Amino acid sequence: MTASILLLAYAAAAGTFGGLVLNRTPALRVVPVFGVAAWLGLSASVVVAASLGAVTLLLPWDPVRDTVARTLSVCEHAFAPYATPAGLAGSVLGTLVCAAIVLRLNVTAARQLRSGRRHRRRHLQGIRLLARHDARLGVHVLCDDRPVVYCVAGHPSRIVVTSSALATLDDKELAAALSHERAHLRQHHAPLIGAVGLLCRAFPFVPLFAAAKSEVPALVEMAADDAAAHTHGSLAVASALLALAGPDHTDPSVLAASAVAVERRFRRLIQRREPATAMPPVIAALLVVAAVLAPLGLALMPAVETLVFHVCPRVLHD
Repeated sequence: MTASILLLAYAAAAGTFGGLVLNRTPALRVVPVFGVAAWLGLSASVVVAASLGAVTLLLPWDPVRDTVARTLSVCEHAFAPYATPAGLAGSVLGTLVCAAIVLRLNVTAARQLRSGRRHRRRHLQGIRLLARHDARLGVHVLCDDRPVVYCVAGHPSRIVVTSSALATLDDKELAAALSHERAHLRQHHAPLIGAVGLLCRAFPFVPLFAAAKSEVPALVEMAADDAAAHTHGSLAVASALLALAGPDHTDPSVLAASAVAVERRFRRLIQRREPATAMPPVIAALLVVAAVLAPLGLALMPAVETLVFHVCPRVLHD
């Protein structure tokens, strides 16, 4: 019972207050890739903790307990700590919760995948019909009076530049903007944004997922900014960002260079400082690993304790 309580308490606490903690951790923005990992890792740990909490409610049920014991070649006594006063009712509740989580995730993922494919197919069709390919730049040029540079992820991927953007940006700014979009494609940012969007759509009542849906897109833009700045300089990226600044893109199948957190990114590029030490990213990485592994440790702790401190005949068999 203790494992179930701890896991569900962890899921509730991390899901409610995790976003506040991560938003108040500036070290995660020093190297944005660690920030993305932190948000995704903590979000995944909430789902895993809630699922394992439901599974531990199932373990005392005789058919489940006996099946797991035979599969793992351990005795039934290893599962004694998972017993709850609720008995069969607790097992039924665990079954319902676990099934609800899995079903909700799968249904939402299927809908999101279908919608994403439809938007992407329509967008690529529009590019084929309306845009011309510029072999020198390796992009598709679209006649439009709005200065926009964006990419469409997937296979095949596309980078699109509007005619207004070509007229607005100088050579250094254009190179920086294109480097930014290539970084999105190279670092596979679209699936990361899709993952947090999936969790937010599936479980909109969890504050952490809502915060992640807002913060992760900003962090992946910062990561792409850093990749472009490494080659073309921070000032060129900031200048291109300012020239392209405009309203958010309405098409969910694209990643636009100037659609997310423009003011924050501009200030970050202008005031860019190299981190004085590698410790904050290292700490962030350790926290991500700890957050992901914590639910598994909480779930296994009672069984491991029983196996270590008690004699389990089936473990000693043969």
